Amino acid sequence: MCEGCVADTDLICAIFQGWYLVRAKKDGHIMKAGDFGLVRCNDPDFIFSAFPALEPHATLPDEEIGNLPESERNKWKDWFCQAQNFDKELKTHDVVDFENVYNLVAAAKENGYSQEKNGWFAGWLFDYLGECLKANGIVK
Repeated sequence: MCEGCVADTDLICAIFQGWYLVRAKKDGHIMKAGDFGLVRCNDPDFIFSAFPALEPHATLPDEEIGNLPESERNKWKDWFCQAQNFDKELKTHDVVDFENVYNLVAAAKENGYSQEKNGWFAGWLFDYLGECLKANGIVK
């Protein structure tokens, strides 16, 4: 049975043409309850544990982030670590299929991502997904 069925995923939104953001309602074979997945058909191509949706303090320079209270710095560190872990997974052949990575980046480019303008892909994607979660009332 497909992972989407076993984990009883909810469709949150279409993020790119043919790509959907889903969330597991219960533990599946791979997904755990609360995990998010990027899906094209049945099984997620990418799975994230629950992650901070939008980069906190995205408009602040790094030196100002360092001056924030510890609780606020920790929110940024959590977001950064989750995005960094995803970035590592994107580059690890035994974790993901590189064709899926290529297809995800190509779809992102069709929806506004530019290496020159936006830089770090994982950070851009997390913010893009965060906007989707925000628009669908999952996060504020």
